[in-house]
Amino acid sequence: MKICICGWFLLPKLLAQLESVNKKHSVFIVSHNQDNKKLKSSGLDYVIIPNIGLEFGAYDHYLKNVWTPGEDVLFMHDDVVIHDISFFDDISECIYDQGYVFMSEFEAKSNQNMHGRGLFCSSEFLQLTLAEQCTKCGQVKDRYDTHNPDTVQFGCGPHRGFWYDIRNLGHSRGKPPAGIRHYNDGIYHFESHVNRWDNVKYRDKMIQSGRTIINNKFDAGRRGEWLHRKREEQENAKSK
Repeated sequence: MKICICGWFLLPKLLAQLESVNKKHSVFIVSHNQDNKKLKSSGLDYVIIPNIGLEFGAYDHYLKNVWTPGEDVLFMHDDVVIHDISFFDDISECIYDQGYVFMSEFEAKSNQNMHGRGLFCSSEFLQLTLAEQCTKCGQVKDRYDTHNPDTVQFGCGPHRGFWYDIRNLGHSRGKPPAGIRHYNDGIYHFESHVNRWDNVKYRDKMIQSGRTIINNKFDAGRRGEWLHRKREEQENAKSK
């Protein structure tokens, strides 16, 4: 199993954990963060790309430019918390073709059993993701912006791989700017494919996707939660 990291926070503890498993589970960072010095010091392979499309922009780059057919991949954010590095061995033994990783059933239900912060994809699932062209989803054609009246969200046309909003330059919370799709549209689009491909035969294999993987060694948190928590702790310490 390979590991693809969407780089933004580049938290030292997680980078050190990833370096320790790099020989067994080759790690590659697709970074939206331009900190070349920190990336070099990690000892991990990486590429810096423009901050476009949030995590699915990074995952799509990996799929189309780094990934080699035959490889299973764990896609992850870089502000998650790994309580024990044996987590990576656990996920490498996943029996499903695609699954979302959560630390508990409660967390899974709280997120409607889907998120982009930790997801496993088998080689067969990724081959199908690249092979199938999406032509009828809600992202293909222009549509009215429900968050900003009198504004149009331009469609991207038929597409393959991981869809992402090419106009999102980093928006990840709150009301989307005019013409920008909601920051969760990436996972909603991905989930639509997951549901469509579950129990579909592909290359003599019955695809099993949309599964929930529970592992208490993995804490996904929320976007930037760990950094925000650290800042809060620092502010509280100053006020004492």
